[in-house]
Amino acid sequence: MYADTDGEEHVELRDTSPPLSEADAAVYIERMCTELASIADRSGLGFLAYLLEVAREEALLHAAPVAVDGGASFRTRQPANSN
Repeated sequence: MYADTDGEEHVELRDTSPPLSEADAAVYIERMCTELASIADRSGLGFLAYLLEVAREEALLHAAPVAVDGGASFRTRQPANSN
């Protein structure tokens, strides 16, 4: 617990779950962005839906490929050439 400058007390929440790998975090973020973009779109928040879609696409670049019906459902970021 800590007090802010006005003396109001706050509880600090700590995440005690184990850290996610980059790929697992990216998959989770992609799924959340999909849901949030849908909510934003249905609520008439077109620009917010667009931004969430951009974030979803960026998350896909970091997600590891997952086999689905013999194929990969996510792309991976290609390593830069060091030539």
